[in-house]
Amino acid sequence: MHSFHQQLRPACLSDFIGNSSVFGPTGQLVHLFKQTAQRNQILKSIIISGPSGSGKSSLAQIYVQLFESYLECNNLQRSHSYIFKQFDASNFSKQDLLSFIENNTKQNALTTSQRIPVVFIDDIQSLTKTQQAPLLSLIENEKCVLIGTLNESVFREITEGIRSRTLNIVLKPLNPRETLKLLISALNKLTPLNKDLKSEEQIEPMALAQIAVNAQGDARKALQLLEMSIIDGRITEQSVNTAEQMIFKAYNQTNVFYECLSALQKSIRASDPQGAIFYLAALIEAQCDPLDICRRLIVIAAEDIGLGNIQALPIATACYDGVKQIGMPEGRILMAETAVFLAQQPKNNSTYAALDKALEFVRDKKNQWEQMRPREDYRNASAGNTYIYPHEFGGYVLDSALQKELQKEVFWVDQSTKRPE
Repeated sequence: MHSFHQQLRPACLSDFIGNSSVFGPTGQLVHLFKQTAQRNQILKSIIISGPSGSGKSSLAQIYVQLFESYLECNNLQRSHSYIFKQFDASNFSKQDLLSFIENNTKQNALTTSQRIPVVFIDDIQSLTKTQQAPLLSLIENEKCVLIGTLNESVFREITEGIRSRTLNIVLKPLNPRETLKLLISALNKLTPLNKDLKSEEQIEPMALAQIAVNAQGDARKALQLLEMSIIDGRITEQSVNTAEQMIFKAYNQTNVFYECLSALQKSIRASDPQGAIFYLAALIEAQCDPLDICRRLIVIAAEDIGLGNIQALPIATACYDGVKQIGMPEGRILMAETAVFLAQQPKNNSTYAALDKALEFVRDKKNQWEQMRPREDYRNASAGNTYIYPHEFGGYVLDSALQKELQKEVFWVDQSTKRPE
């Protein structure tokens, strides 16, 4: 028997409760579907952001079906068919992605029915900028439809190129009234209560209200609480209290990794050693994999410290190696030392920002290679007559391999900073 949450996954727009600006009759999705159908286009790529239990994964799973249902309800012909595949962000592989696209292309060549690949990546914020890179050209050239979901700020975690080529669907948590509506709908559809009892005996007066308030807008948590609160076909305030003690502890341990890992990085980025130590302690107490924490410290050293102190990266890498060798609990000392060290360093993300800007420029100009080629004297190992060999002039010569027009572009901007006194 599937859980309440699985049994009640939405199948159509009307099944979604709350977020009427997205799911309602005049909401964003209907508007999007109408435009797509009228222009005979493929579905738009979307990034769905919102807190836990707001319906991100549910929407992602049936995004294509919702569009096809819209076409059917409005007697419109389907101009494209789609093939859906979900990728795990934790072990995402560029090779697997391109293999999926390539296999579909080969299949399309053998049939008159052309299918558009739909790539769903849950927790897409877990992908590095490098892992996100191959998605950009696929979206731009309509080789696939991307669906991404995340809990954190889409503007911070997703590259600028992907942001500019996707639509952002923002889901909000349910309010208590909407959560109560969800609970009543679940009881009506699943009928889990003892029918031999009177209605007032099946549910104590404040039990459902308690679930609706304490679920804090998380639909998944509300349905899990409801399911765990039913004892002998009844829901009592005592059974709700008991269910909450078990479920909230489990939820805290599940969510702490993502929330505290993000808070750890933001604390270090803000030069706050107190916050860095606190959230590191929270991660350790929640028994998160220490190597996952160390990997994030390496990312912080490269992304946030950067040229502020180039020793930060080898120190963070040494922390990973040390924790891997000695394990826990002693490894916590290495992580604490590294976290505080990184928080105290001057911050400089100039290379990170410069590379993103250069990548964006190259992608936009990829069909204009002649203008982007190196100057003639820089194109091969046998240098031309006008090539200046720096080692013959003291080792430092201000020169550029870029063509004259490209030399006007500024990708890297010095951000040298010092910690304020």
